[in-house]
Amino acid sequence: MRRYVLAAAFWMAAASVGRGADLNEFIGTWVLRLGQRNLFVLTLRAQGEGVGGSFERPAHFSSNNSIFSGMRGGVRRDSVVRSRFADGVLHLTIRNANDATDEDSYTMAVKGDRAELNFDDVPAATVVEPLVFERAPGGAAVAADWEPNRVDAPGDSDTPSTAMKAIFDEDQRVRTGQHIDWPAVSRTDAERRAETRKLLAGGALHTGKDYEEVAFVFQHGGSRQDYLLAHTLAMVAVSKGDAGAIWIAAATLDAGAARPRTRIRCAAAAPRGASTIGARGAVEGVPGAALSSEATGP
Repeated sequence: MRRYVLAAAFWMAAASVGRGADLNEFIGTWVLRLGQRNLFVLTLRAQGEGVGGSFERPAHFSSNNSIFSGMRGGVRRDSVVRSRFADGVLHLTIRNANDATDEDSYTMAVKGDRAELNFDDVPAATVVEPLVFERAPGGAAVAADWEPNRVDAPGDSDTPSTAMKAIFDEDQRVRTGQHIDWPAVSRTDAERRAETRKLLAGGALHTGKDYEEVAFVFQHGGSRQDYLLAHTLAMVAVSKGDAGAIWIAAATLDAGAARPRTRIRCAAAAPRGASTIGARGAVEGVPGAALSSEATGP
């Protein structure tokens, strides 16, 4: 008898795991945040055998699905016009509020208080990062206070890294005073670059100030690659709204392209500028692998 009871219990557990999410788990409000701001708000309600609802978003923005910029124009409220639930996955069709012929199809999978939204019609061989939403209280709204000329990414924070600030402060401290032991400075510069690489690789840096400080650390490196990396990270800082980083961006491009190390060896935080430059490229640990300059050469 015990054997049959255990077998029945095992079968029920296996059936529970295989069943996946229940449709009711999708009902409610879901948000995709950039830092502390809501970029997308998806609201789902029960409707017949499926769901209906709305998808709110900025009226205008630019994105490659991992970084976002140019949010403006108020809020557009699109409608969920069709749905189908199968094998624990919700299939949604969302219609553009300004164009009834413009519809996008998505799949939505829920795990606890997180949900992933993927395009439903992407070819099998194409890999697209999902949009990750979090469950939120009803009444959540799309943010209206986006900063112009700034690039944002999911997981961003508006709080600067205290670890990066400490590294930057030490980088500047060893370059002050009347008697500087430059061999010792060069040795500790290498240690600070190693610590900074760990922060980059760990995704611990988010703000424009973080990346400006990283740029100062790497511009004290010993190779052209260090200068060009510093320049790229300074451009990230500019893209994140830190206009003051334009000085270090220009200085590191100059050094990386042609100048000897001594030209900016003692550079410290410089006068603030007010310019904006867009860029693109790839740097490990930088959200969206977004930015680089127009520098050429090896």
